[in-house]
Amino acid sequence: MADSKPADLRASAIQTLRSLEASLARSAGLPGPGEQSQGRAHVAPPSQHEAYNEALRELQRAGEAIPDASIRPAITIRTRASQGAPLQDWVSSSALHADIKRVLAQVDPRP
Repeated sequence: MADSKPADLRASAIQTLRSLEASLARSAGLPGPGEQSQGRAHVAPPSQHEAYNEALRELQRAGEAIPDASIRPAITIRTRASQGAPLQDWVSSSALHADIKRVLAQVDPRP
C-alpha cells in the first residue's frame, strides 16, 4: 500500500476501526450501557489490538496527527475466554474499545 493515496489509506483505516468498534460492542464480553461486569473478564484476541495498531499506522501515513505513543504493544491478560477454556493471552476489550472510540472521535467524528 506504499503508493496508496492518503484518502484511500484514511478511508481504509477508518473502516477497520469502525469494524473493530462494532465487533467489540456486540461481543458478549462487553457490558451494555448501564450494565455491570459482574466480575467477568472482558477480553479480545491480541490480533484485534494489532489491527488497531495497523489502522493507526495507516492514519499516520495518510497525514493524520496520530502520536507514535498511541501505537503500542498490546497489554495482555492471561485468562480464560470462557469457563473451562485453556489459559491464553488476551487484551482488554473495554480498554481497546475506549481507545478506538477516542481515535474515531478525533479523525472521523459522527454527529
